[in-house]
Amino acid sequence: MRFVDIKVTHLQEVVDNCGMAYPTRKLIKTFLNVLYRFAIKNDIVQKRYSEFINIGRNEGKSKRKPFTENEIQTLWENVDKLEFVDTILILIYTGLRISELLSITTDNVFIDKRYMVRRNEDRSGT
Repeated sequence: MRFVDIKVTHLQEVVDNCGMAYPTRKLIKTFLNVLYRFAIKNDIVQKRYSEFINIGRNEGKSKRKPFTENEIQTLWENVDKLEFVDTILILIYTGLRISELLSITTDNVFIDKRYMVRRNEDRSGT
């Protein structure tokens, strides 16, 4: 189908039948907004149909809960007995995501001074 022939009903059908949760539907709508912005800029279409898409409400509730003091104490008691317990403790105390922890290089870890640095890069890579 040519882009110019796509109507709101086609877009809504894609969102309704994607079978994904709210965050993915939101990404789909964001992507379509970008496509329509490009299409309008290049005189392909005159209307941004993506703004009329209904992605529903975010009904998802996070099922995550923080570790209790007792659970953290249990981790400390087993730090030398179980594999990766030390990694879990690092994640708890630093607040890093696992991908952020894995991206830290050895030149950013200062064991003697008891700290490490996570480089926060923006889109330009600085």
